[in-house]
Amino acid sequence: MASGRSPPRGKPRRQRPRITRADVALGIAAITAAAFYLNAVFAFAIIQPGRPQIRPAFTRAGSDLGVVLGSGFAVGVCLGLSAVVADRWRAFWFELSLGIVIGVMMISYVAIPSWLTGIKTTRSRRDRLTASVVGVTIGAVICAPPYILGRVTSWAASGCSCSGRRRSGRSASSSSPSG
Repeated sequence: MASGRSPPRGKPRRQRPRITRADVALGIAAITAAAFYLNAVFAFAIIQPGRPQIRPAFTRAGSDLGVVLGSGFAVGVCLGLSAVVADRWRAFWFELSLGIVIGVMMISYVAIPSWLTGIKTTRSRRDRLTASVVGVTIGAVICAPPYILGRVTSWAASGCSCSGRRRSGRSASSSSPSG
């Protein structure tokens, strides 16, 4: 049947399945859980000395499947909710919830595989603090200019300008009562 034509009389119209926000959120959660699993496989593959071995890494990640998929699904549900539910709220709450979830994801992508592989730190507290300060400083120097540029452009695109005009088009001087 060509598109745009109605079905012949007597035949029911075919209904397309509706995809709800909950379906999208669960899809995001499933994809995130799969990403956690593959991240664990990568960690197990590179932890061994020599060339990375992929097949044994899948076996080792499979032995911790509950932890990996459970944590990935939990973070994925939070990501899905903040992506498809919080977007109906004000922009501040959407950005805040998504920022928190992405921060949790960045930590989880490193912390869970390192916990599973049993990586322990042997450096002193001072060395760890120094490395953290240096890392944060380098990250801030690298990430601050694009972040500020993005904020300024979004501010400018939202209609705010420095010309002294309000959004309604009246100038600031014409709003005061003249006498």
